[in-house]
This record gives sequence, C-alpha cells and structure tokens, in this order.
Amino acid sequence: MGVGFRAEAEDLDTCHQDIRDKYELGKVLGSGSFGQVREAILKELPDKVRAVKIIERDDDAEGGGEWSNSAMFRQEVALLQNLKHDNIVRFWDVYEDVHFLYVVMDLCRGGEVFSKILELRRFTEANAATLGSQMLAAIAYIHSKSIMHRDIKAENFLLSDKSPTSVVKMIDFGMAVKFDHGIWFKEICGSPHYLAPELIGQKYNQMVDMWAFGVLMYLLMYGHYPYDSKNTRDIMMKVLTEPIRWQTKAKLSQQTLGFLKRCLEPSVRKRMTAEDGLKHPWIVGAAAPDPELEREVSTKNEDVEDLNEFVRSAHRKVTSSRKQVDQEAETRRTEMLEKINKDFEKGIRLGNRLGETPQEDFMSRPEFVRRDNRLTTAPSKAVSESKTKAATPAALSSDCSPPPCVSCADVIRIELRHSTRSDI
Repeated sequence: MGVGFRAEAEDLDTCHQDIRDKYELGKVLGSGSFGQVREAILKELPDKVRAVKIIERDDDAEGGGEWSNSAMFRQEVALLQNLKHDNIVRFWDVYEDVHFLYVVMDLCRGGEVFSKILELRRFTEANAATLGSQMLAAIAYIHSKSIMHRDIKAENFLLSDKSPTSVVKMIDFGMAVKFDHGIWFKEICGSPHYLAPELIGQKYNQMVDMWAFGVLMYLLMYGHYPYDSKNTRDIMMKVLTEPIRWQTKAKLSQQTLGFLKRCLEPSVRKRMTAEDGLKHPWIVGAAAPDPELEREVSTKNEDVEDLNEFVRSAHRKVTSSRKQVDQEAETRRTEMLEKINKDFEKGIRLGNRLGETPQEDFMSRPEFVRRDNRLTTAPSKAVSESKTKAATPAALSSDCSPPPCVSCADVIRIELRHSTRSDI
C-alpha cells in the first residue's frame, strides 16, 4: 500500500554560516508569538530584498517532538527547498544559530489576496476564476510531487507585488506532508473552517486540499464560510452533520456554482482533483471570460448595497480571529536579535555569546497540540486502507470513513486555542 511520511531533518540543506555573512536583516514585516518576518537585504546586491522568516528554537522544549515549533519549521523548509513553481513562494537559503532558525524566501510585496481585492473598484466572477486558477496550479503541482499542504486557507496565498497582474504565491508548508497513493492519514491538522469531513474522521488523503480550496473560493464568492461558529467543536460538528446551504440570493452563474460544488463534494471519490479543476470551464474561461462571468460578484445579493461588501465580509472573516502579538515576547525577541547583530559586528558568530535561550511552556498536551488557528492531534503515521476499520456516519461518504473511535465526544474534546500569533 505504501506509506506516508514527513520530510526528515536530514533532508534539510542548511547553510553552515551565519545569515549575517550574506544578508542584512531589515525592518520587521510581520510578527507572531514564535517569530518574525523581516526584510533580508543581500549585502552584495543592496537593491535585492528578500524576506526572512525567523523562528525561535524550541528543540528542547517540553512536549516538542514532531509538532514542535522547530520541527514544523524544518519540515516546511525540507519540502519548500525542492519545489519550483511560479505560484509557490521561492526558497533561497536556510540558516540556524543558537537561538533562531532562519529561512530566506521571496518577498511578496502584494500582501494577502483578500486585501488586494478590496482595492479593486469591481470584483467579478472572472476575477475570482483568475485567482482560483493560480491557487489550483500550485495545488496541482504539489500533488504531482506527492505532497499535500493540509493548511490551504486565504492567509496562505500572497501576491508577489502590488501590480494589477501580480502573481499568487502559496506559502506556509509547516503542516505539509509527503504521501503515497493508496494510503490514508489519521492526524487532525489544519484550520477549523477549512477541515474536510474525512479529515475530521481521521481517514484522509490529499483530497482534503481540494475541500479547503473549495471553502476558500466559497468564502470569496459568498462572503462567509460554508460552516461557521464561534468555537471549533461546533464548526466540526456542522461539517459532519449538515449539508452546505447554497444561498439563492447570491445568484452565481451556473459555471461558478458547479465548480464550487465539485470542490465541496463530501464524497472523496467524486470530489474534483486539482488537475481536473484546471480543466473546468469556469477556470479555463478565466483567460477569455464569458460576459456572464463579468458581472460583479457583490451585486448578486439584493441585500448588499456596497459593491464590495461580499469581499469585505470575507476579509473580515479572515482577519477577525487574529490577536495582537504579545508585546513582551516581541520586545524580548527584538532585543535578542539586536544583541546577536552587535556581537556579529565584533566577530562573534551564530549567537554563541548569549548562552541559552529562555524557554517557554510552548504547548501542554499529551494528546492534542494547538498552534495558532491551526489544529492538530499528536502526529501518527499514515495507515493503509486495508488496515483501517471504517465506520460510516451519515455525514461522511462511505468511501472515506473515520475509524469507530471518532465520536461526537471526540470532536468536543478537540478545542482550538487562539494564540497571540499572527500567521507568518
């Protein structure tokens, strides 16, 4: 049947030098509870600016393991350094010192996709199809490389620049995993609103990425998630027990509606693959859009006066759960980086002068790990289909069912802790 696996640490091609030998660390672009994103200016080419993701090491933190901050970082880089695609953020270098891990990538100056859409005077189904086609191209590519992302969501697609023709880039491979055909995975991970029913049932494959993509496109077209609630357990229970409600007031074209339904098909075998999605008339028509698709998305809702209200609503949904960064942690991190920079100027490399980094109680579990707005159980190996005993709740397709151990009580036990970290 084959096995699934995460990229191993030994697969990581780390530069055995200080990042400051090659780059000058510039202004902060984003921050979170576990790290920062800064400008990385090439010293030999000062006009060349990239982005560096800086993560505090927690290799020895209690309860670390495969889902520790450092392990997820290494997992992301091990996969990212082997991917070359126009719609995936480009990896350049990776470094480490006593206190931090650094990965240098392309700087996406355009920001998040939803933020850019708000700047448009009008937003049409053709615009949505153009964005969707680029996201699909990235998903199809990683699936062709036997990689599933497992955290497809609006925040994980950025725009390369601020131009009208900016390219969409997929980011954040911290939850990604290598897979082999004919196997099912069991650990629950991802962002609650985007979880496929079979993922909640703990028996899934790469098709969970297509469900999550469908949720993203639904959010873009309708202005809200197909399943929503203030807490994770309610969202998960709705996914398992309720059909999607396709609103009649938002009068999408038949092509658009058909595309969304193919992505959000509960049956894994009937759900559209990324490769098939690229051939769908709605996506193909993005290059030469039908006049039907040129109607503004927001005007289809009779209750909406603002032409961009659908997209504004979607953007609010994406950003509403973000919390402010812990300023004490941010200050400590910034001061530590400044000390390392000063030591480097004195010839002291790799942060060795500072001694041990203060450790935090990053996560407490034994069973479940919570990280920002992403959910995961303690990691487990993928299991072959023949070894998985399937139970069939009414809400799940019979071709991809959860093991009998998954019940309403199990779902209720899985709680999401909203951290102070903004996605970086």
